[in-house]
Amino acid sequence: MPPRTQRAAQYNPVSKKVEVNEIPVPSIKEDEILIRTVAASLCHSDIMLVEGQIPAVSDEPVTIGHEATGQVVSVGSAVQGFKKGDFVGFINAYHACFKCRGCANHYIYCTSGSMVMQGFSCNGYFQEYCAIDAGTAVVLPSSMDATVSSPIFCAGITAYHAVLKAGLREGETLAVVGCGGLGQLAIKYAKAKGLKVIAIDVDDNTLATATASGADHAFNSRKHKDYIDKIHELTAGGCDGAPATLRVGGHLVVVGIPKDDIQVSAFDLAMCKYHISAANNAANPRQLADCAEFTAAHQISSPSKFYKLEQINDMIGVMQRQEIAGTRMVVKFDAGAAGSRL
Repeated sequence: MPPRTQRAAQYNPVSKKVEVNEIPVPSIKEDEILIRTVAASLCHSDIMLVEGQIPAVSDEPVTIGHEATGQVVSVGSAVQGFKKGDFVGFINAYHACFKCRGCANHYIYCTSGSMVMQGFSCNGYFQEYCAIDAGTAVVLPSSMDATVSSPIFCAGITAYHAVLKAGLREGETLAVVGCGGLGQLAIKYAKAKGLKVIAIDVDDNTLATATASGADHAFNSRKHKDYIDKIHELTAGGCDGAPATLRVGGHLVVVGIPKDDIQVSAFDLAMCKYHISAANNAANPRQLADCAEFTAAHQISSPSKFYKLEQINDMIGVMQRQEIAGTRMVVKFDAGAAGSRL
């Protein structure tokens, strides 16, 4: 039996601080799973909540975090396909229907009226126990270690979708512009799909990590002023995917949430010079399972640095100062044999 209370890292909208508080362990409804958190990783959108770029929905503290893995403790009476002891990954769409037109684009647009986002509008995953919607979870493949795979369930699914959305064939070239956490995963997924990859960033250390992740070429756009010309030379006319590097008929996939707007030419779009789409962490259960299976089959993971829950503000500071290139910061919870198979 789980304890009655637990530790949780919560954002307090009044004090504007993240605090580790003692809160009740949640009870579950018939269509939910209670999981013991194995690992939860910090995402840039968590920082956006803390910095006020994403507005708080109330003055009450909310447990942050939306990128985690866990072990099933108990299942609701209507839940099928999960049992106690299973290691699972999940997304933070709490009670999305995955059937309406809104969900076909992103679960935040669900028209059912009951969807909330864990980690933002209700308690998320930087806590020892979580109640999750069984419809948003998948059992991890047997070769996937729960202690290191939490980033797959936000950053991973986002990068995986981006590579798929590009619609490229084996041997074609993808430019990854911005090679932080998302970019590093995109490089790995692209290489696993048989694509050639050009990494573009403004930091040499990040580009070194990108090369280690499999990028075929790397350019610092601040130092290599002619990098676009060089890319056109390397690719005989431009990449099949990314912005100024695009060849005619190329495809720009927008991923993540940059501070500045992207400038595009309406004339180029009207003349079908290139195409634009977007990728995000929206996934229905089948897509989530596909990503997990592909990730496990190709042994894709993110370099991780582990912390204790009480170090959550240290993690936030490191991310705000951009001190770690392409490395995910993960709280590993003390949960006995967490990460091992039962």
